[in-house]
Amino acid sequence: MTVPIADQIRRAFDEWTNHWNSGDTTAYLDAYRDSPDTRYVSGKDILLKGKDAIVQHFVSRGGAAGRLSLIHFEVDPMSQTDALVFGQYKLRVGIGSDGDGDGGGGNESASMTHTGCFTVHVRRQVDGTWKILSDHSC
Repeated sequence: MTVPIADQIRRAFDEWTNHWNSGDTTAYLDAYRDSPDTRYVSGKDILLKGKDAIVQHFVSRGGAAGRLSLIHFEVDPMSQTDALVFGQYKLRVGIGSDGDGDGGGGNESASMTHTGCFTVHVRRQVDGTWKILSDHSC
């Protein structure tokens, strides 16, 4: 039985989100295609091209931190190998070292929640995995 494209992509995003939440920046960044043409746009002033620049950006910010969740998620397949993903995320930072949001590892009052939207172009690779070609998050 063939898994629908939308389900495959959702599984990939869930895996990437789990990597973020475990603090594994390297595994999270593996989601991005290893190419000088991969793009990342964030906010009003971050425009990066190339996976190396994207990795450098995330590492310079301290890597994966906080608790990331996807609160809205839509997949728009463009072909058998390409899709656009639209969604909204919530990132809670400063929630204590245990990351579960109960304040057990730190001061709960110091936590902040950021929400934003994203449009991501993903492509299925020859090995069947999905990689990000372009990520516009704000």
